Amino acid sequence: MIRIILVVVAIGLSYSSFAQQDFNKPQKGTYEYHLKKQKSNRTAGWVLLSGGLLLGMTGVAIDLGNMFEPGKEDVKTGQVISYTGIAAMAGSIPCFIAAGKHKKQALSLKNQPTATLRPMSFKSTPSITLSIDL
Repeated sequence: MIRIILVVVAIGLSYSSFAQQDFNKPQKGTYEYHLKKQKSNRTAGWVLLSGGLLLGMTGVAIDLGNMFEPGKEDVKTGQVISYTGIAAMAGSIPCFIAAGKHKKQALSLKNQPTATLRPMSFKSTPSITLSIDL
């Protein structure tokens, strides 16, 4: 009987936890959403780039250390670490590209000051901006 009650309580708790929504999360397609995505993509890109650079330099240092020790020339540990670092650095490129796309999208959705019918009156209104690079 106690097991049945515990199972029902556990199912009830898990059901209510899946039904909750995060109302502080910005809606998809808004200015705040794209700024948040741009920041998280840029952070991920820098983490991958710096981590990959660190792994690459560590692998090269291990290879150089093994080069001068007799009998350790065949060890591939440094190469594997170096290649992992290169892969991490290559993985940062799509993060930076996505961050740039989200930044452009956020800037195009930003509230632009537009002139109203009253002279010398500027009001911030939601608008879409079209920019042409010449």
